[in-house]
Amino acid sequence: MKIPVYQTQVPYRWARAQATPAAQPLRQAQGDRALAHTADLARSVQGLFAPSKTQEATSVSAQDKSADFSSRQRAELFSFVREKALVVPGEGSPVERLEQYAAQNPPSSADSFWAQDFAVLHRELSRAQQQQQQTQAQTQFDAAQTQWLQTAALIATPRALEKYLTDNLSAASAEAQRLGTSPERWQAQKKALAAQAVVQNVQAALQADQPQQAREVYRHFQQRLSAGQRALLQEQLQAQDAARTAQAHRAQAWQTCVNEEGEIRPGQVEALARRLCPQQPKQAGPLAQALTTGLRAQRKQFLKQQAGAYAGLFGGANVWTAQNAFAFEHATAQKRRAGFWRAAQELQAGVPGRTDRAAFGRLNRQIIDGSIRRSALDEAYEKGALSAADYVRLQQRACLSLAGEEEPQERLLAQALEQLCQRNGLDESARAEVFYQVFSGADTARQRWAAARQVRQILTLQEPNQ
Repeated sequence: MKIPVYQTQVPYRWARAQATPAAQPLRQAQGDRALAHTADLARSVQGLFAPSKTQEATSVSAQDKSADFSSRQRAELFSFVREKALVVPGEGSPVERLEQYAAQNPPSSADSFWAQDFAVLHRELSRAQQQQQQTQAQTQFDAAQTQWLQTAALIATPRALEKYLTDNLSAASAEAQRLGTSPERWQAQKKALAAQAVVQNVQAALQADQPQQAREVYRHFQQRLSAGQRALLQEQLQAQDAARTAQAHRAQAWQTCVNEEGEIRPGQVEALARRLCPQQPKQAGPLAQALTTGLRAQRKQFLKQQAGAYAGLFGGANVWTAQNAFAFEHATAQKRRAGFWRAAQELQAGVPGRTDRAAFGRLNRQIIDGSIRRSALDEAYEKGALSAADYVRLQQRACLSLAGEEEPQERLLAQALEQLCQRNGLDESARAEVFYQVFSGADTARQRWAAARQVRQILTLQEPNQ
């Protein structure tokens, strides 16, 4: 046997690869082939998740499966679905974009795990897309119901409303069936929609001050309403009638049911309501309530007007014009009108006047706690216990307090002053002087708090800047 001899001095030579052009398919042909390949994959994976009858082993080797499991194409497919098909908006639906991606990026083998991934993702995207479309359709249907109800509320006659309900609910029935609503459920929903349309139509007519229209619609459709809906509309119709009657008799109610203090007398209101509707005794209750509500609103309006009239005296307002705020007063309230005129003259003439500190403090506390009677202010001014300026000031605050327009800080300020006087051991006379200095020389809550701080500095002998 001949032993080979190696020549170590001979250099090794290798073949050099030469770059040569290779034949490439046309782009259109490549796209068609990819689409066909994707369609084949989609057909081939339809039975992947169905149980096999023979449970035969696949012909793919374990090594090939390992390679397919961690392949780059599977990762890219999943990343595309998560980052682009679902999140980034683009042309077409997510399913169409997935199919387009698969056509442009086909897998290397038809039996790879990529095909399974594609089938699962395609199925889930299709299901999600169908659910989204169903949700959007249901949302549009619900919005259409709301718009339809709002339009139905504007129809003026029962006959027109009847036709409008019939036409629209017929069209809505077909759409509800397409949305998957069961016939039983839709029948109940259709009945509820029709009743709601009638209720809103009647209420809209009442709000627009069209009681005759509201009654006609109610009479035409009342048998289709529930017992609760009929009771509600009957109450609202009665309340509308009562409000119109109360409005027509407002002046009479004020003269007969309100005393000179502006207090409403419930017994007189009920008696007037019975007189105004002798043939309909059931209407007396709603009418009395409407009369009381109107009187309260009118009283508040009058009190605010008088508060403005008193405030105007400090600003040099025309007295004759300001007296119009007292035109509604009872004939027995002569002292108040006379007091207003006298105070206006004294303020214009610069008459200083003098105020009893104790009387001022007592009346001011009654204003703060809401127990003031304005006749007490008139009497105090007539007896000389209040100056013209203090009388006007207290009358203005009394009007605002009785109208519910008082400042909430007033009560806190009065309590703080009381505690300050107690800590400093002041007697009744000194306390009255403290309250007078705070509440007589300022017109706003902020100014009165500033005056209270000055009083505290005086009582504690503090410098103003401390």
